[in-house]
Amino acid sequence: MAAIPTQIRIDAKVKEEASALFENLGLDMSSAVNMFLHQCILRGGLPFAVEMPMYNVKTLEAIDEARRISRDPNAKAFDNIDSLKAELDESPNSAKTVRKEKQMKDDFDERETAMALEALVKIVKENQTRIILEIIEESETLDEALENVRALLEEKTSM
Repeated sequence: MAAIPTQIRIDAKVKEEASALFENLGLDMSSAVNMFLHQCILRGGLPFAVEMPMYNVKTLEAIDEARRISRDPNAKAFDNIDSLKAELDESPNSAKTVRKEKQMKDDFDERETAMALEALVKIVKENQTRIILEIIEESETLDEALENVRALLEEKTSM
């Protein structure tokens, strides 16, 4: 089959990027165009769907953000997935940070419980066992009992 010269107009940047891609694939522009035309003939149309993607606003915003980040020379880059994961673990909303904050809250709650128990001991030492038993009996939960003991302790220390 004889090859005939054909001229087509292509955007300069598209031609440059496509030529680089084809070179990496071991092709030249002419061979790639011939492959494309053969596929059109074999399929009876374009060898791919031609459509306008319909993205929602949130997706379009994410695409724009990704483009901005990819063009930002100051954006942090990662060489491997492990360094990315390490960075994410240190971010304020990471699961690791959330777990750390929960542990701190739990530790605080334990300290508060310990303080409430110390208050109970103080009241016992003041021979106020009867009052403690009444508080426990009147309270529906341990938390409520501890809160009532705290209130009693505050009352005692403000006297």
